[in-house]
Amino acid sequence: QQDWPEMRENALLQQLKQRRAEELKKEGKKLRAEYVELSEDQYNRLLAQLFMEKFPQLGERSLFGTPRLVKPEVGDFYVVAKQKLAAIIPPDRHQLLNLAVKRAGNIARHLIRQGEITAERVFVLDGKTDINAPDAGINSELFLKV
Repeated sequence: QQDWPEMRENALLQQLKQRRAEELKKEGKKLRAEYVELSEDQYNRLLAQLFMEKFPQLGERSLFGTPRLVKPEVGDFYVVAKQKLAAIIPPDRHQLLNLAVKRAGNIARHLIRQGEITAERVFVLDGKTDINAPDAGINSELFLKV
């Protein structure tokens, strides 16, 4: 519950990169989404495009084609678009599991370095995630065998 809100912005970026990779594919250029670099203009264009698709009642285009909010008093178009789009991205169990595994590795390294426990005695088991866990901090299960 605490991790995913922080990871949403990156998940949104990945969605925009995927859209750009699909555009490039139509142009005859094959590039995997993770290798796509977005300029600020491309990012804003793709963000506006996705926002208009997902929230057509909130955005519109001016006579010049510039994206804008139906209610401009709500705030800046791109800030609102980014917030709204990030908020609807469901948690990605794979990304959360990768984070859990990295944390487990960090804990193991800490035990070895600071706790002076030999590496042969520290094991990292499979990680697990619970997306519906209560928002009460980050839990790490630790099993000790003496």
